[in-house]
Amino acid sequence: MALLALFACSDFGLDLYEASGDSGAMAELTPEDSVQFPPTSAYSDFGGESEIVIYSAGDKPLAVHDIYIEGLDAANFELPDLPLPIMLEPGFEFPARLYFLPDAQGSYSADVVVVTAGNLEEVTVSRRLIGDGCYDRELDGICDDF
Repeated sequence: MALLALFACSDFGLDLYEASGDSGAMAELTPEDSVQFPPTSAYSDFGGESEIVIYSAGDKPLAVHDIYIEGLDAANFELPDLPLPIMLEPGFEFPARLYFLPDAQGSYSADVVVVTAGNLEEVTVSRRLIGDGCYDRELDGICDDF
């Protein structure tokens, strides 16, 4: 039986998920809870930035077949093109950058989805993306205090 374990470094905690199959591949995904972006202006040239890290913790290579963003506010989050599929040898990790690009002031959320493979079965894991488009009185890309 393959085990897909999701956990985060430091003080995020541990969350375990099981998937059938006998591949020996195990993934650890950080952060464990949700991906928080800094307050970001809709007029920012670069947006808010964060990342998820996929770590191959099993005794066999981990196949990452797809990473994508879905949900009502998905258009306000961006995942650069990645060289998929990715094969991670045991003990190796892959950081995936994520960007938050709000189109107005307000709260936004979506999900980043990571698709890995067990023996003959796909295992899909997601993390919530959360960002706030801030008040930018000057329209200069810098968040202002309320």
